[in-house]
Amino acid sequence: VVTTYAILRLDLARLQRRTWHALILDEAQNIKNPESQTAIAAKKIKSKHRFAQTGTPLENSLLELWSVFDFLMPDFLDQKSMFKSRYVRSGAETPEDIAGLRVKIRPFMLRRIKSEVATELPPKTEQTFKIPLAPEQQELYDKVRAMQKKKLYDAIAEKGMGGSTVA
Repeated sequence: VVTTYAILRLDLARLQRRTWHALILDEAQNIKNPESQTAIAAKKIKSKHRFAQTGTPLENSLLELWSVFDFLMPDFLDQKSMFKSRYVRSGAETPEDIAGLRVKIRPFMLRRIKSEVATELPPKTEQTFKIPLAPEQQELYDKVRAMQKKKLYDAIAEKGMGGSTVA
């Protein structure tokens, strides 16, 4: 059975009547909000095997990662409240916590770059346009640049170069 996320929500009662061999979510970012109707519905479907794939990276919070893993393997990353208190603390997480999380999820994540999956796409094209600053912008830029240059030279004079040279 192939369906959409909208139909999954609408037909949830019908889809819940059986245990499926596999439940595969494509574009799994659709369940990144654990409070959404879509995430709740997907997690209610019984299946022997679960898979999720997405090309969309985490965007806002580690809770998005938790939601996808909660679909795949409930409690693998702890209950939501425990996960939030450890990893989603407005930047209070420690590098050790994040490193431990990376180690834990690495076996379940396949990460590839565009050149590995989209070989038919042309190489990235960049164009540089030089746009002159208005006189008042140029004046401000020059002042800020001179101030930062002075700070750099003062720091070098105070602390030394450590073998480096400045041009």
